[in-house]
Amino acid sequence: MKILSSIKNTLSHTRRRLRGVFSKMAFARSERKKESDELVASLHNAHTGRRAFIVCNGPSLRAADLTRIHDNADISIASNKIHQIFTQTPWRPTYYCAFDEVLQYHLDDILPVVSAQASFLRREAFTATRRFSQPIAWLRAYGSRSLLDTPRMSTDLSQGIFTIATVTYAMIQVALHMGIREIYIIGCDNKYAREVKQDGTIVTHGGPSYFAGAKPDAIPASTWEMNRAFENAARYAAANGISIFNATRGGYLEAFPRVDFDTLF
Repeated sequence: MKILSSIKNTLSHTRRRLRGVFSKMAFARSERKKESDELVASLHNAHTGRRAFIVCNGPSLRAADLTRIHDNADISIASNKIHQIFTQTPWRPTYYCAFDEVLQYHLDDILPVVSAQASFLRREAFTATRRFSQPIAWLRAYGSRSLLDTPRMSTDLSQGIFTIATVTYAMIQVALHMGIREIYIIGCDNKYAREVKQDGTIVTHGGPSYFAGAKPDAIPASTWEMNRAFENAARYAAANGISIFNATRGGYLEAFPRVDFDTLF
């Protein structure tokens, strides 16, 4: 059974890789490439001097907090299945990101309702999402396990974006591209129902992984890789005069200084 499962996983990964290659080729020939490039250029340093909230999908995320962000007209960047909280708040993210290799092919229920000023996706997702008319920036995404030891960050998305372990790392780069130097992260609990350690050990903690819950058989989260990404972002911020704060209610993210969300309004 393990051999069969391994073969299926290998075939699935190969299909995704091939689909990604064809998608990037289609993007390079598409008329929407110019549109995407112009969108990226127009957003470069477009929000210099503004603060922004990076909204993650952890179980601590509160709809009431999102409503406060909405009422205060703050910039926000959200990701993945954030649309599942929309029925509870008038808030909608200013910008949306999806860089998960699987999710990027299943955005039919998300992109139409996100209503973001712009969405940021991998170029590998182009063929699956080009039919959507809203502003989309398809980025050259660099993802490699070597980045865990030699991490990089982008402040100019026209040159690409680096993806390490968590979409939050990508959202930070989106904020930096737009000139934002005061960043508050919320809903980043940094704890999952199932976790895989660096030595490959799988630990089951129980409880929800996301505000919308999680499947019991969900793929274990590699939190040690996520922590590497967060620690690099913190070092980069300290070296470049950028302020990144963790305004999550509770949780286990300790790479950034904590701040009480309620004091920000």
